[in-house]
Amino acid sequence: MRYLIFLIAAFSLVSCGKKSHSIDTETHTYVAAILDEKSEDPEKLYIPQVFLMEHPSIEDSSTEPIKDAIKYNPPGGFVLWNSERNTASETREIIQEYSALHQKTNSDIPPLLYSIDYEGGHLKNGITTTKGKRTGAIARIKSGLTPLAWGDWLGESLDYFEDNRLCQLHGSLMAKELKSIGINYPLANVSDLAIYYFRRRGISTNPLKVSECTKAILDSFALEKDIIFVTKHFPGLGSIKTDTHNGDSISSITTKEEMNNHLFPFRDLIVHSNTTKTSHNLSVMTGHGIYPALDPNVKTNESKKIKQDILIDKFGFQGISVTDAMWMGVYEKESWNNLKKIYLKTFLTGSDLLMIPGYRFKSSIIYFRSVYDGNLSEVEKEDITQFLEVESFREVQKELKKRLALVKQRAYAVRSKIDYPANYLSEIDQEPMELSRELRNSYYKLLVELDRALGLNVLSDLTEE
Repeated sequence: MRYLIFLIAAFSLVSCGKKSHSIDTETHTYVAAILDEKSEDPEKLYIPQVFLMEHPSIEDSSTEPIKDAIKYNPPGGFVLWNSERNTASETREIIQEYSALHQKTNSDIPPLLYSIDYEGGHLKNGITTTKGKRTGAIARIKSGLTPLAWGDWLGESLDYFEDNRLCQLHGSLMAKELKSIGINYPLANVSDLAIYYFRRRGISTNPLKVSECTKAILDSFALEKDIIFVTKHFPGLGSIKTDTHNGDSISSITTKEEMNNHLFPFRDLIVHSNTTKTSHNLSVMTGHGIYPALDPNVKTNESKKIKQDILIDKFGFQGISVTDAMWMGVYEKESWNNLKKIYLKTFLTGSDLLMIPGYRFKSSIIYFRSVYDGNLSEVEKEDITQFLEVESFREVQKELKKRLALVKQRAYAVRSKIDYPANYLSEIDQEPMELSRELRNSYYKLLVELDRALGLNVLSDLTEE
């Protein structure tokens, strides 16, 4: 039987920001210019890989400057932006080209990460209404992939079916289809509790249910291999009433006891990944919120207490941590003079990957190298010393070199466990939805049964093929 697909027409309101930074051809020279100097210092060479670089929509501009970056100073990866305008086949084609080039020119560097916002929500409705508003799906591919349900369906399925089958299928569909187009680092389902802004995107208000579902999704990713499940937004945006896209967002929770409910899904997922030896398949994104119960007045991305002391030391996280987009909300209006210091502080306080706009890639590398080498004026050295609240600039340099060595070791250990997309994409002769037909039929069958059981009848026309 044929199945009907319902796509939301509204523009996606994504977790990483509302805006795309479309870059014209002239500005695109930022990527290659003066960045072809090779250093014998391995830590200094790693600096470009600190960044998960925003990639504009494929048709927005020439990809030649991006290829120059891959050849001379490859970033840690790319987050494909504005890609709701691109098809699955277009995405696969460009990733296959990039991956082959990287493998040819920098075979000593493990596979790059290719990322995209992809949770679900392209099906007709969520269960939870948002004051009559239709929120766009968090799935940035316009065609060629299976439309998936909002997170709230996954949570309801745990109660109705009394198992995690729908969560498993959700993860399997994502992993199989995204891998088949070269995406190996999708920004996937949230571990935030389904409160406030996350009432539809979140899985449940119950932390036990959230972790049960995300563990099933992680297991599905691990079975597929060569793809990393990125969950978000540590330590939990469900405790924040406002949208972090729009500016300062402060958690309403003031006690550690209350905050533990929001931390639990992340902690339980991390423990599960360590126990099942799938820690290399798990990545955690930090959000832009401020949490008085954990580190008052300090944004998560800049908080050593939250990222290092809690996420890594206390919870035992062993994978790659990545920031949410550092061009949205509070960071959008920052001057470059402040932003470059914020980037440095974010890295030094525990983030492994900084998601930055493409037009900041060149200047960020130059700044990090200048700090590394000490090629700054005395005024600039004093400025960064005061900003980081340390005693001397040498202390900043020492910490930067230490962090680069540590992060390189951890990131390479993770990335070395996944294959170069070019190696397996050339062997795939089917479109993603052809590869996943059986999974999709099982997934939709459960969704229709759940829809009827809840008396919603919003997916009544959704049938198997």
